[in-house]
Amino acid sequence: MPWLLTPLAILLLPVLVVAAWPLSLWWRYRRGPVLRPVRDWQLALQAWLLLPALPMLLFGAWLAQQWWAPAATAWAAGGALAGIALGAVRVAMTRVSRSPDGLRWYTPERWIALGLSLLVTAKVVWTLWQGWQAWNGAIPLEAWRAARATLFALGGLVLGQSLGYAWGLRWRLRHSSARRGPSIRR
Repeated sequence: MPWLLTPLAILLLPVLVVAAWPLSLWWRYRRGPVLRPVRDWQLALQAWLLLPALPMLLFGAWLAQQWWAPAATAWAAGGALAGIALGAVRVAMTRVSRSPDGLRWYTPERWIALGLSLLVTAKVVWTLWQGWQAWNGAIPLEAWRAARATLFALGGLVLGQSLGYAWGLRWRLRHSSARRGPSIRR
């Protein structure tokens, strides 16, 4: 009898993920502006682990371009460049401070992160809608496949923003350690 519930659980898993998405966005928005301690090792790990993801994204876009997504590499590179610029803006908007005992803290900017989350959500909903239309024959399947190159642009935007923010925050914290920033009270 429990084996019969396994296919049902597998079918319900995507429904639960989609249903939990708004809650995830709300939680992320609420948790965004929390004052966080600076852990140099954590920032370094994040920056270095994100670095190989960009060539992998560009390689994946190149492969997709060979078969079904025209100009996917250009879309991915453009999205990554725009994301890196967005990450730099986000670094500039992040507040960095020191506590009286000398520990460094930072408060990430949350509006850009919320905007990117909503953009990803809108793209997923739009892609599902277009997939439904292609399934019903309202749009040609080849046109639907060709429009998938914008997924690489969005992936490049999100990855570039993460890369720009991680490396920019590391640079900013490293160069601000020599100067004493404003102190915070607990």
